[in-house]
Amino acid sequence: MAVDALSGIKLALSAASAGVYAYVGVRLWSRRVEGPGRLAAKLFAAWWVLLGAVSALTVGLGLFAAAGVADLALYLTLIEIEFLILCVALWALLYYLVYVLTGSRRAVAPLAAFYALFYVWILYLITSAHPQGVKIVGLSYQLDPQPDASPVVTTALLALLLGPVLLGALGYFRLYFRVEGRTQRYRIGLIAITLFAWFGSSGAAAVAGFNDEAWWGVVNSLLGLAAAVSIFFAYQPPAYVRRRWGIAAVGEETRA
Repeated sequence: MAVDALSGIKLALSAASAGVYAYVGVRLWSRRVEGPGRLAAKLFAAWWVLLGAVSALTVGLGLFAAAGVADLALYLTLIEIEFLILCVALWALLYYLVYVLTGSRRAVAPLAAFYALFYVWILYLITSAHPQGVKIVGLSYQLDPQPDASPVVTTALLALLLGPVLLGALGYFRLYFRVEGRTQRYRIGLIAITLFAWFGSSGAAAVAGFNDEAWWGVVNSLLGLAAAVSIFFAYQPPAYVRRRWGIAAVGEETRA
């Protein structure tokens, strides 16, 4: 019963996350950014919208599971679409981080190639497991038989999924010490710390071995919601923050 309750809470949080991510993405998309940084700004907004789509697909899978639908072809189709959207979203996020750090747009194609190959590898891993069916666990699915990846493959998958963003967030945080002005430092610091804490917690959970625990799914969803709200406040600080520390809402700065 406890697992079922946690599964329901996780599904509700995923639904809430989908809406919050989409809202943050739309608000960031509406920013008026001109010049070379426009693509990076739009892709950062797209990251949140795409993340909302991933959460929406998670909700869809949960509803199918609640209805008792255990169709292997349907599950594989949706999970492959979900991974595709996630890879595109990660490409958008990492390009934003690289651009803000370097000021160069040359990374767009190499990063696209990297995530395209990463997606192909994920498809290979799924196919190589030779799934015969799916079973419903709570409000989610497990392949049957479950993939039995080696520790090397699991570590490589985790490193390629989280490593680039963590490195990008660390590099982005270095800008905190290079810029002047409270607003820029506030924005850079909040975005960098949010991304590092969010992705770092996922990595720590995987290393600790409780990544598949039902309670962690709830905690991770809460962290995702908190991250979206934090990013929104980075660009639209609460009134108290504006008054107390003189932080301005998004306006003049187009690269932070």
